[in-house]
Amino acid sequence: MCGQPFASKGYPQQADRKRSEMLAAVKRASRDGRDPIYCDTSPCTLQPVVQHCTEGVSTSRTCEIGLSSHSGVDYHSLVYLVDLVTRPAQAQG
Repeated sequence: MCGQPFASKGYPQQADRKRSEMLAAVKRASRDGRDPIYCDTSPCTLQPVVQHCTEGVSTSRTCEIGLSSHSGVDYHSLVYLVDLVTRPAQAQG
């Protein structure tokens, strides 16, 4: 587990400890960075920076809910973003 669930609930010390544990485990599993690691839960790989954001995108519904609740930023699913950018353009008349 990464530290994000703890950080989003206001427990920075526990978040840092879990983040360090996860990074150490990833380092071991990747043979000290020689093998790539794939993570499909993006909030667990990057600490969110919301200072100048009005919207966010997440690949995890659970994180989407938590981030929206605790950051004051409206997070959407990646599927929402894909849907938004693949809609046909409006005909101008």
